Amino acid sequence: MNKLLEIMWKNRNYPADFYKKITQCNHLLPKHIDEMCERLKQHHDAEDHVVLLTDFDMDGIMTGVIGYAGLAELGFNIDLYMPSTDSYGFDESDIQKIMEQYRDVKAIVTGDVGVSAYEGVQYGMDHGLDMLVTDHHAPSEGAASAAGVVVDPVCDEKENSASDLYFGGICGAHVLFLVLHRYAELYCSKDKVAQINRLRLFAGIGTVSDSMPVYYENRPLIKDSIRMCRTIYNNGNPDVARSIPGCEIYHRAFTGLYTTLSTFHDVGRISDPDSIDEVFFGFYLAPAFNSLKRMNAGVEPAYTVFFGEPEKQKEAIVYLFDLTERRKQEVEDALAAMLSRDAEQPFAPYLYFTNAIGGVRGLLAQRVLSRTGEPVLVVSPDGNGGYSGSGRCPSWFPFLTIAGEWTGVHPAGHEVAFGISLDDLTACETLFANLKEEIQNRKPSDLAERDKPDIKISTVDPNADTGIDTKLFEEFLEEIETYRPFGAGFKAPDIELEFDPRQATWSYLGKEKNHVKAALPDGLALLCFNQGAFFPDEIQVEKMPSKVSLRGRLNLNAWGNYKTVQFMGSLPNEMDQSNT
Repeated sequence: MNKLLEIMWKNRNYPADFYKKITQCNHLLPKHIDEMCERLKQHHDAEDHVVLLTDFDMDGIMTGVIGYAGLAELGFNIDLYMPSTDSYGFDESDIQKIMEQYRDVKAIVTGDVGVSAYEGVQYGMDHGLDMLVTDHHAPSEGAASAAGVVVDPVCDEKENSASDLYFGGICGAHVLFLVLHRYAELYCSKDKVAQINRLRLFAGIGTVSDSMPVYYENRPLIKDSIRMCRTIYNNGNPDVARSIPGCEIYHRAFTGLYTTLSTFHDVGRISDPDSIDEVFFGFYLAPAFNSLKRMNAGVEPAYTVFFGEPEKQKEAIVYLFDLTERRKQEVEDALAAMLSRDAEQPFAPYLYFTNAIGGVRGLLAQRVLSRTGEPVLVVSPDGNGGYSGSGRCPSWFPFLTIAGEWTGVHPAGHEVAFGISLDDLTACETLFANLKEEIQNRKPSDLAERDKPDIKISTVDPNADTGIDTKLFEEFLEEIETYRPFGAGFKAPDIELEFDPRQATWSYLGKEKNHVKAALPDGLALLCFNQGAFFPDEIQVEKMPSKVSLRGRLNLNAWGNYKTVQFMGSLPNEMDQSNT
């Protein structure tokens, strides 16, 4: 093992068998999956009209793609309901709309939603519908028992003390994929099994977009998804996507994916097949589709991308790009207003009020979390005396577990990313007081561990993990690639670089001088994108401090047979010369 990799393992307190453990894929299938398949087979053979109801975020959309394409390919009489993006879950009104829109509907299959929608599930059952729930969230009281069948690995994990039996950390798209794959194994030919297996591509995207842990069965799933996306992209050639067999609905899912990837190439987000990886999924692909819920735009354009007429697929993905740009500006404006000196924020830094549209409140919470490293909730008045919004927490603060019993506080979702409703201002006060106490109780050791880099490189500190050694860095980068994918539960290496900036050779990059480069002694190049504003007129080395440190990542840049090691990071505030 490379020396730097050993240091990273040690600083993270990983046991020697850590990587071997997270690559184990021997967990049981979720409970009730065969019962679900049997029920689906009954509806298939009776040619019953089945409607698919999913959530509206990227995981929900990927669930919809898998469910609609997969059930159509398996010969079901299937339709896809377009859920509202107003709030998470569904209720009686959604079921009523489905019954009005599809008057002969006999069953509703849910994806990435349902175990906390008791009223909606019960309403469907009361009106003679077979409610077949697939989900990966924690259940609310009554919802699971009301449904015809429920497949939810989170329920299985919570019900069993032996954690090696069931793995609850899979996304909603993965759950529905497992159901359809099991159905094909039980009732279909090997060709159909292969067709359904190809849909795991979309489950891998959903896994990354929903920040599921990148261990156990999720690891090969994400790897397969990346490999299959690269194959379908085919360097901008549509032949692979066009050659995929299957019914029209199934086939369009893959041509729509190709159109999406080629459009990302057109706007500079994909330069070559290797650009398609878990980072692309999480930072470019998912945000584009999630802009629909952020901007309350409705989910129809997402499904037009995957199931619309070919000419409409391109129009829809371009629309998503435009909407994403509007969402970015909305976040910047709302963040500035929320954090301005004139804003009344009596419960800061843990609870903030905003007038921003509901869809960006989670992004606002994430932006504040990235600054403070502590739990953040952003809410707005709900018109009934209460407040609703979203929250984000670091991994060391599982909010749902901690706050589940607090008076007037009602979270739903995942431990570190969730929706929240508060009964009234008193509930806000309770939340703030409890958060403050809980954070103080946990903060010393947890924050010390959080702030510790995986590897410290320094040209001025002899006690650092290493100095600049480009050969060592190159070997590290080549070996660390074999440990991908990175993500929740197994993050990419977090590296600190400490040096004397006066000993570097500085220059601008780009025609507009938007970026900055520093050539450090011993051959390491420092690249700081979008940091040109630190030096608006010229880079004045003589005014730089004698020592700075920044966090970022190492990167290996290859040009033909020539390789250079780069450090990618953001400059610290003490180097800002824009006001001098």
